[in-house]
Amino acid sequence: MTDFKSKKKVLILGLGQSNFLSPLYKSVNQQLPNFEFIVQKFKNIDNSDENIFKDSKDYYAKPSKTILNCSTGLKLTYLKFFITVLLDRGLKSSIYFLSSTSKEIFKFSKYKSFDFYHFHFANHQNLITLPLINTKNSKVIISFWGSDLLRNSNLTHFHISSYALSKAWKVTVQSIELKEILLAKFGRNLESKICVQKFKLQKDIFDMIDNYSITKKSKYIKTEKVNILVGHNASVENQHIKIVESLLNIKNQSDYNLIFAFGYGINDSEFKRYYENLITNTLYESNFSFCFINDYLNTEEISVLRKGAQICIHLPVSDALSAAITESMYAGNMVITGAWLPYGSFRRAGCKMWEILEFDEIIDIVRNYSQIVVENDESLRNNKVKVENEFLTERIDQKWVQLYRD
Repeated sequence: MTDFKSKKKVLILGLGQSNFLSPLYKSVNQQLPNFEFIVQKFKNIDNSDENIFKDSKDYYAKPSKTILNCSTGLKLTYLKFFITVLLDRGLKSSIYFLSSTSKEIFKFSKYKSFDFYHFHFANHQNLITLPLINTKNSKVIISFWGSDLLRNSNLTHFHISSYALSKAWKVTVQSIELKEILLAKFGRNLESKICVQKFKLQKDIFDMIDNYSITKKSKYIKTEKVNILVGHNASVENQHIKIVESLLNIKNQSDYNLIFAFGYGINDSEFKRYYENLITNTLYESNFSFCFINDYLNTEEISVLRKGAQICIHLPVSDALSAAITESMYAGNMVITGAWLPYGSFRRAGCKMWEILEFDEIIDIVRNYSQIVVENDESLRNNKVKVENEFLTERIDQKWVQLYRD
């Protein structure tokens, strides 16, 4: 058991998105005030004024290492990684890997030692500094977010992730389904390390949905139309084009307003413009009204958007548990999603959603939206309570607190 009287320091590595990390660590810190949380690469994407995290620069203490002055054991580990990248991706990628890894080692080795190292979004790039950690003196937690597990299948990712998982103290996933995928991919010998733990959601959004007033307007919502949210961000993995191509088969297109939330998901601005143009050109001769949201919305703007929309179409290639459709269900929207997604948590909670196997199935659901909503009015209203009981419960907080207590 962890000694709670002394200060415990946690270095958070990998993706540092505030919308995921801030609710989680704020909750944990309230119950474990003797813990200090430090994010190596904090990204305040929701522009929150509240920041519970310590400045990572305050924890620099040691002169930086390079690969050349690492121990022989570490050199051999990184040499194996380099050879894997070389065989998997070729010389150019392996040289880039060597360069980027050297930079990460240099930055990471400045830090003092920590009691916990918590890696978020477990792709091989984010796990590359894990070999530098003395796992005899510190505990390593690896948290899979979803696409890091579901969309990475190359040899480089498998080799580096397998090494990292062998060194980890605990590994978290968001559902039983993702646990089984992880075990099938990396081996059932990891079972004792795996904890099924949902992420804590931003409660403010749900509170604002509860307190929604019709006087609040979103410039993206057209009140005289059926408003459809297409995907949850700009990533091509959301399959916007396939969705749009199916919607083109609907008559009375002028009755619908399509909304594309492109505030994040593509970092390359040039490619993002290309992708927007591709969608625009696909819709060019249609009678749909449509818009792109290119700003990252704050919590109030998200809540107004959820209440103003009627349908959420969420059909990514893969996903863990989507905050976007959780919010949409809570707001009473019809959610159309893919039967291939590992959404057992929604099913077991009894949430009402429309699961499809083929994109053509979108047509009849959207076309008959008004009738379907009337027939399923009670189920759609009950989604709020079911989301609350399954995804906004204090049990989620307690499981994260217990993880650090063990």
